[in-house]
Amino acid sequence: MSNTVNAQTLSEVLKRDEDGSSIQAIIDYSDRIKEGGESRGNPKPFDMMEILLESEIIIESEGQYQAEIDMRKWKTGFREEYSGADARQALKDALTISVVDWCGNPVPANDFADLYLDLHEDSQATEAEHLENIEEYVQCRPGD
Repeated sequence: MSNTVNAQTLSEVLKRDEDGSSIQAIIDYSDRIKEGGESRGNPKPFDMMEILLESEIIIESEGQYQAEIDMRKWKTGFREEYSGADARQALKDALTISVVDWCGNPVPANDFADLYLDLHEDSQATEAEHLENIEEYVQCRPGD
C-alpha cells in the first residue's frame, strides 16, 4: 500500500507541476545526493533521478514528466538494472523534496503519503477499496 500511495502522490505532484519547479527540485535534489556520494568516493553513487527514469516510475516525454502509478509496469527486479528496493528508495526521496499544496496548507509530500498510511494501517479494505481511497485522498476529495 505504501508504494501505491507514494506513486499516486508523486503522480499528482507532477500533474500539477505547471511551471516545472517540482520536477526541477527533484532533479536538483538527485544531483546533490549523487554529488555527495561521489565526494565520499562511492564508485556508484545513488542517482535518484536515473533510477526513477530507468525504472519508468517517472516517464519523460518531450520535456513533460509523469509518474507511472501501476507498479507492475515499473522496470525493477532481478532482470532489470535496478531492484525494487532502489526504486522504492528513489520514490521516497522524490517525495521528500516535493510539496503537496493543493489540499490546504503546504505539506511535504512524504508526510502527506505517510499520513494516509497512518490513518489506514488497520484497515480491512480490499485492494480495490484502497486504490479508490488513495485516489480520493491524494486528490483531496471526500469519499462518497
